[in-house]
Amino acid sequence: LLRLLRRAGCTTVKLGLETTSESTLRAVRRIGPTETAQAYLEKVAEAAAACRAVGIACRLFVMTGLPGQTDDDVAETIRFLRRVRPHAVHVKAFHRYAGLPLPAADLDEERKRGDRQAALLSAEAARLAPSPSLWQRARRWLRRRYAP
Repeated sequence: LLRLLRRAGCTTVKLGLETTSESTLRAVRRIGPTETAQAYLEKVAEAAAACRAVGIACRLFVMTGLPGQTDDDVAETIRFLRRVRPHAVHVKAFHRYAGLPLPAADLDEERKRGDRQAALLSAEAARLAPSPSLWQRARRWLRRRYAP
């Protein structure tokens, strides 16, 4: 499938990793009751490696400040990102919306924790997957625009 996507002009695949913490993945219903975080993370790592093998960039999306997420969980996510080495990482602090079925929390404290963790993870992500140069972005744009 990735080879066909590449031939069709696909340049980037975006994957929602969110976090590597099993308890947090369960709390936000990213994995089911019978799944394990390890199996989930291996699928993400395999997808990133497969993208790299066919020349498609892989961008991982990570959230911080999720209910119950600790600084140790963020450190674990950073270790995972170092191992997987995606082309890009997008970090977003979690913000609750009305009606989300999540455990009660001190919203102000949760937001501060999420922003602090996002800053930490963003700094690491910048070292892992530096932004492409202007020249690289221009070449990619031209390739997409004038591909046969």
